[in-house]
Amino acid sequence: MQTAAGNIMTSVFWDSEGTLSEEFLESGATFNCERNVQTLMKLKHRVRRVRPDKKIHPVLLLLLQDKARPHTSLHTGEGIEIMGWSLLPHGPFIPDIAPSNFHPFGSLKEALRGRRFAKYDELKHGVREEFRRFREEFYAPHAKAEKVC
Repeated sequence: MQTAAGNIMTSVFWDSEGTLSEEFLESGATFNCERNVQTLMKLKHRVRRVRPDKKIHPVLLLLLQDKARPHTSLHTGEGIEIMGWSLLPHGPFIPDIAPSNFHPFGSLKEALRGRRFAKYDELKHGVREEFRRFREEFYAPHAKAEKVC
């Protein structure tokens, strides 16, 4: 009998040049507002490290999150405000006009189709590997159109 790694939850952040960060939720952990703020703080440090040539003014960094409770909580809002970031309002769901936050996942799903992962770490590695294959041409049209990080 073959076991499978199961499902995986990841937070992925990108700009017009490519993937900035992927963070995976440990098996059995809960994604809550505290975890969301921690993830955003890690992202802030990561942006400084991987895009040192860009002097990103906090006001110029726009964040798009969905309407999940951890994203809309008062604690998360305060964390975003402390970092000086701007939060883009999430528009109504319109199936014909998907925002850029859905863009990479169809390609990721296609790239991983048919692959089997026996362990959680193998699955994480596979997901990271595929995100790194996406180049600037993949993200640029969507990130520039919405100015989303």
